[in-house]
Amino acid sequence: MFSPTLGISLIASLIIVGVSLVVRRVRSWWLSDYPRHQQIVAGKLITRVLAVSLVCAVGALYITTFLFALLYASYHQSSNVLAFEQRTTSCTPLTVESSNRNVILRLDDVQAGAWADISIRIMLDALQNGMPIVAGVIPKDIGTDHVLQRFLWKQHCNVEVALHGYDHAGGSDYDEAIGEFGEIDAVSAEQKIRTGVAEIHRAVGTPIPITTFIPPQNNISPAGAAVLEQMNFDVLSKSGIGPYDYDAKTWNYEEDTLIRAVSIMEKCDETFAKGDPLCVIMLHPQDFAAQDGTLDVELYREYQTLLTLLSLTNTSVVRFSDVTKTNLLFDKVGE
Repeated sequence: MFSPTLGISLIASLIIVGVSLVVRRVRSWWLSDYPRHQQIVAGKLITRVLAVSLVCAVGALYITTFLFALLYASYHQSSNVLAFEQRTTSCTPLTVESSNRNVILRLDDVQAGAWADISIRIMLDALQNGMPIVAGVIPKDIGTDHVLQRFLWKQHCNVEVALHGYDHAGGSDYDEAIGEFGEIDAVSAEQKIRTGVAEIHRAVGTPIPITTFIPPQNNISPAGAAVLEQMNFDVLSKSGIGPYDYDAKTWNYEEDTLIRAVSIMEKCDETFAKGDPLCVIMLHPQDFAAQDGTLDVELYREYQTLLTLLSLTNTSVVRFSDVTKTNLLFDKVGE
């Protein structure tokens, strides 16, 4: 395998050999009038220098080539090194206990490239506060973002990976009010779902179960919902009054402003007061981003405040995969 370091090492080796030969010729000519034994000593010295130089050059060649190959393999999606890491990396699960006041942090739009660093920051801060989180992953090209890819794998026992559509778009005529799955037919829905699951499994790891679906724009057609049921998805989280639909959000789309953490907690308190043991909070990484896509520290403080308020109240932070194993939930009237 050719690499830039391999080429540099070969060039360096040729330069060393060439310089050594020139030096040897010059010294031989310079020492031609000296006694014979001095010429012999000088010749041996040059030979040793040449030998050491060649050994060092060959060593540098192999070392740099090995390091390049290791670095390439570590960050290449289909590399054996990454596969080995996935088989050997252990994930320590957080202790999750459901109660009569349960909150799910549902982070949508987790994707390659766009706001990926903010998504990782949001998930990492939740985990560091002892709170698991749900990552609504847009699967298209997810394997191209190796930092996000490896984070999801290393935290796979605490971050529930949910399918968030396929590419979050329906083509050139995409209508944000409808969404990618808003008017989808059964055949297209099944194709997108199967392709999306396969792409996430290739990038993150096949042992990771994907049983939660979050439709883009929180909207899905009856045909799409029927396909999910046929494919044994446990959870459909959208807008509405279903047991897994979101109850609170971090962004006010009407006023185009961030919602304060205190207001979000009040919204969840209203949900609990109605007898519903689950409050789903919808977040997006772009809610905490500046115009240039970087993290807005002022906006992000509200998310950190939300985590603090959750830790100070008698509220359990869980994932969809946790509550589907319990009998806490019930179908809301009118779904």
